[in-house]
This record gives sequence, structure tokens and C-alpha cells, in this order.
Amino acid sequence: MTCCYELTIDNSEISITYELAPVKEPPSPFPTSWWSGLRDLEYSYDGCFGPITRKELANQWVQVNPRIEELPDVMGIPYPDGRPPLIVRRALKEAIENTNPGNCDFVKAGPIWDRRFHRELLDQDYYFMAIQTEVDSWDREQSSISEINRSDGTSFFTINSPRIIRSKAIGQNLLWRDALTGTVLCSETFKLLAEQAGCRGLAFWKLEQTET
Repeated sequence: MTCCYELTIDNSEISITYELAPVKEPPSPFPTSWWSGLRDLEYSYDGCFGPITRKELANQWVQVNPRIEELPDVMGIPYPDGRPPLIVRRALKEAIENTNPGNCDFVKAGPIWDRRFHRELLDQDYYFMAIQTEVDSWDREQSSISEINRSDGTSFFTINSPRIIRSKAIGQNLLWRDALTGTVLCSETFKLLAEQAGCRGLAFWKLEQTET
């Protein structure tokens, strides 16, 4: 039985989040008229970045405030709705494309502004990553899943503990989002790819599985 993991970021000094802005040193607060990677980011029906999103992402400065000078291979947090998306280095991008084409969509990231060390990083091989694959992953009878109601009348689902994967749902999938909760999950193959690519900044939580 192959292993399955929930993908998260390494909770250490190398883990960093980021913000996006069309200029290197934006005012605070950001003008509401600016395109926002949290508010305005859209995905198309097949899980790729939408056309306006692709254009905007390529023209944004990536704003970071790292605790150490060497940036990690992955920036951001794998949020269920993919906003803002993870940013990965070229080595991991190419490993995914070579192993499972069509699993993820990528957009080249623009320049990076490091606010802590006050430096521009203009020629960095980073890419925004959209995870296209969705899988109905959880054993819903044995997992604890909650429905959360929003004030606008819509709702979403979160996974709590226990969280148990249906082993048959893993199949040949490399990296995917759960169809119900949006949780980012991956196979042992992806974990090995990331490690072989020398990828720093990711962490893997091994999940229990059922035979269903």
C-alpha cells in the first residue's frame, strides 16, 4: 500500500509566506483598486490559472520578509482554495512536469522584493503553481469532516481529526486537492521527487488509510 501525505510547509525559520503588489514598495494599506492574489485570483474549469490571473501574476512583485537570507524552494502555504498559490523553484516544477504532465499549471513569477534584507531579486527561477487534479480522497465514515456556513449563505468543508484516506483514491495520482475539503495531498512518489529535487520548505504529514 503506497503512502499518502497531507502537504504543508516546514514549520521552521526557512518557511515564509508572501504578498503580491504591482510595484516594488507598495503603500500600506494596499489600494483597494489593485489586483489582489487573495481576492481576485481565479481558476478555470480545468484547474489552471484563469487568463486574467495568468497576466496579473506575471506582472506582480513577490513581497517577502524572510528570517534568513537564503530563500526556500517553496514559498506560501497550501491553502484549500489555492489563494494565494504556492510558489516553487524550477527544479520541483520540472520534476512534476516530467513525472505527471497535466498535474499542475505554472506561471513564471516576477521579481522578488526582500523587505527584511532590502534587496531586489530579479532573476529567480520561481513559478506560481496551481494544482489541477482533484480526488474524492477521504473515508467520510471514519474521518471527521465539518461543514462551515458563511454569512453570505454559502458553506465549505474542513477536515479535522481523525482524517483517513481511501487507499483506492490515491491510484497513480502525484499531487492533488481533495474534492470536498480542498486539502492538498500527495503520494509517496511526490515526496521522493521533492526530496530528490533538493526541495526545502515542504513538510509531509503521513495519513492513515482504509482499503475502500
